[in-house]
Amino acid sequence: EHVREIGRFEPFAPLGDSQTLPDGDIAQIGVGWNHDRFPFGPDLDARTLIAPEESGLYYIQLKGLSGETFTFPWIVAPRAPKAKIAVLASNICWNAYNDWGGRSNYVAADKLPDAPTISSTQQSPWFRPTGAVWWVNNSFEPLSFDRPEPINCLDLSESITDTIKKIGSEHLVAGEWRLLGWMEREGFDYDFYAENQFDDGTLDLENYSVLVLSTHPEYWTINMYEKLKLWVNNGGRLLYLGGNGINCSVELHGDAMTVFDMDLSEWLPRRSYSGDGALIPSRFGLRHEVESNLLGVVMSFAGMGSGAPYEVIDPDHPIFAGTGLKKGDLFGFETLAIRCPGGASGHETDKMDKSSPANTVLLARGTNGPDAGADLVTYSNTSGGRVISVGSINWGAGLPIDSTLSRITRNMFLLALGD
Repeated sequence: EHVREIGRFEPFAPLGDSQTLPDGDIAQIGVGWNHDRFPFGPDLDARTLIAPEESGLYYIQLKGLSGETFTFPWIVAPRAPKAKIAVLASNICWNAYNDWGGRSNYVAADKLPDAPTISSTQQSPWFRPTGAVWWVNNSFEPLSFDRPEPINCLDLSESITDTIKKIGSEHLVAGEWRLLGWMEREGFDYDFYAENQFDDGTLDLENYSVLVLSTHPEYWTINMYEKLKLWVNNGGRLLYLGGNGINCSVELHGDAMTVFDMDLSEWLPRRSYSGDGALIPSRFGLRHEVESNLLGVVMSFAGMGSGAPYEVIDPDHPIFAGTGLKKGDLFGFETLAIRCPGGASGHETDKMDKSSPANTVLLARGTNGPDAGADLVTYSNTSGGRVISVGSINWGAGLPIDSTLSRITRNMFLLALGD
C-alpha cells in the first residue's frame, strides 16, 4: 500500500480550524476555503501537495479529533504521457450528482430554493405526477466544483472485490475504481485524466492509442465530443465501458459548470420505462448531435434500475475468444453494484438507434426485458479507428469478480491495442 501522512493541523485559536462558509448559493459559487478568502499567513497550516510520479486515482483522508473521517478523490495526471491507454475520470458527472450545498443537477437544479425544503415528497419535482419535471429550461444556474463530495467519500479499507454498499456511489468513483483496479490487476498500464483536462487540452489524444470512458460519463462539453470524434475518425480506438454516456452537454468556466439540460417538458408527460415513453430525447442531441453517432448507442429509460446478464449474438467476434460462449449463451451474471443487482447489463442501459453508424455490429444484448437490455456493439472505419461500447453502468462493477466478463473485457483491450 502506498500510504503516507501529510501532516496535522493546529487551530491556533478556538475554532481556528473551522471553515467559514460564504452567504448565498454555495453550490453555485463554491465554498471559498479559508485560505482563499482570508489573508492567512503562509505558515498557518496550508498544505501544498506534490503529485505522485505515477498517474492514477488517489484518495486523501481527513481525520478529526473525534475520530470521524472524510475522504475525497485526487485525479493525478501524468507529467508526460507514458502509457498507450488514457482513461478519463467522469468527474463532470460527479459534480452534476453532488448535492452538497443544497443543489445538484437533480436537486433544486434550477436555483437555490427561496426557503428550505420541509417535505421532499410534497415539494420536489421528482414526486410530481409527470416525474422528473425539473428539466424544463435549457440551462440552469452553475454548479461549482469547489465543494466537498460526500457521494465520493469511500472507506479506505475497501478492496475492488468488495460489494458497493453505499447506494448512489456505484455509478461514480466507487464504480470507476473497480475498473481501474481491474486494469492494474490485468497488467494494462494507463494514464489518468480529469475530463476538464481533456476539454482544456492537457490531454492530447494524439499521444495515445486507446481512450477508455468508464462507468457513467454522462456530462460532456461539445468541444470534448468533437475532439474525440475527430480522433476516432483518424484512427483512434475508443472503449466505452459504461452507460448513459455523453447524454447532456455542459460548459466549463473556471471552477464551475453550466449544465444544458434542455427543455424536456414536451416529453415528460408521457415518460415511462417501456414503449415510446422510454425514448427520452438525448439532451446532447437537442443541443448538438445524438451521441450514438460516435458511441453507437444512446440511453433510453427502458431497463432503468434493473440488472441482467447479456445474451451472445455474434459469438465469432474476437472479444469472445477463449470464452467458449456460443450464440444464445448468457454471460455477465455477477456485479458488485447492489443498487441494481442481477448482472452486468444494468442500472442505466444504452441501445442502438437510427443515429448509430451504418456498420455498427450488435455483439450481445442485455436480457433485462423487451428493448430494455444494453446493446454491446462495435464499429470501425477505414482509417483504423474502432469503437466498442458495452452500454451499461453495471459493467465495470462486475469485472473484479466475473471471470467471463473479465475475459471479454481483456479481449476488448487487446483488440484495441492491436495485440
